[in-house]
Amino acid sequence: MTQRVSRDALPLRRLAVVLAVAVLVTTAGCTSFTGGGGASGSADAQVDSVPARADTIAFVDAQGMLGDDNLRSIANTYFEQQAELMGDYYSGPKSTEDALTQMENESGLSANDVETMTIFSSAKKQVGGQQGEFSGAIVTSSFTKDELKSALTEESSTSYSTETYKETTLWVAPKDSYSNTQDAVAWLGDGRFVIGNLAAVKSVVDVDSGDADAVSGDLRDTFENTRDGYVQFAVSVPQNQFDAGNYQSGQFDTSSFNSVQMVSGAFYTSGSDVGMTMNLAANTTADANDIKDVTSGALSLYKGLVEDDTVKSALDKVEVTKDGNTVTMSYENSAANIQAAIEEIYNTSASSSTSYAAPAL
Repeated sequence: MTQRVSRDALPLRRLAVVLAVAVLVTTAGCTSFTGGGGASGSADAQVDSVPARADTIAFVDAQGMLGDDNLRSIANTYFEQQAELMGDYYSGPKSTEDALTQMENESGLSANDVETMTIFSSAKKQVGGQQGEFSGAIVTSSFTKDELKSALTEESSTSYSTETYKETTLWVAPKDSYSNTQDAVAWLGDGRFVIGNLAAVKSVVDVDSGDADAVSGDLRDTFENTRDGYVQFAVSVPQNQFDAGNYQSGQFDTSSFNSVQMVSGAFYTSGSDVGMTMNLAANTTADANDIKDVTSGALSLYKGLVEDDTVKSALDKVEVTKDGNTVTMSYENSAANIQAAIEEIYNTSASSSTSYAAPAL
């Protein structure tokens, strides 16, 4: 089934795209073999404004990423290879600058003006026992209030309602009749704003005004103890909604993953290297031992099945370690090696495509 997107919500969707573009264009290609400047991660997350009910926090240093020459080079290589492989069928960007320009033309906002994003969400039931979407992004930027308002309202036949909530200006989209959700943006001042569904946006205003508590406890501690990076995240795994199963396939038993309480990680650069880490915090050390064994075994098996030397070399950079009840998977490689791997992967794909001959009819 294809989900219908309300036309009323499109300007907010455009704004969300602007917020995402800094991540997309600067990490493009890196996930090809990670599963997904100087030392990164100097900007601050807006954790003090994240509502207490959040069970997920993520931070993106958009300005840092856009200004990192290594990430820009990797992204450019990815776009160039994608365009070369697709040929005349490709209509996407051919460089980082192309991607930024296209997004600015579509939204009226420049991704270069986005400084940081602190993203949060919750899978918990809302007050009153009702289940509903609760997610948002707190943005620091160089936008003015008028620029933000203009981006939300232009190119739309919909009249957005302007509301005042605790002396804070909200722009509220009409409720979507299909999903029964309602999006909003609140101007927090000094280039700060929050975008998300209405309940989440109002909750941030509540926290900022001192009428509600900010996130705390294990989730906040885990997030703040995650290594610095352009992207950092922490997720409190909802035990009553998560089931890794008790599946056994040959030597692998994944039931130990049911013990994971917290997942965290980071995406970073250090000198000319680009790296990622992901931590799985389990209930006990014994559970962590099982998770490490299963993960290491699966990685070894996959390496044995891969024939391409470039991919094998990238997989050799993946490390699985354990400290107490926490298992850490890490990947770090030079930007030059990552670019070479992207080119090799796309060259292999192109060779496979051209060598295929359709059977005679």
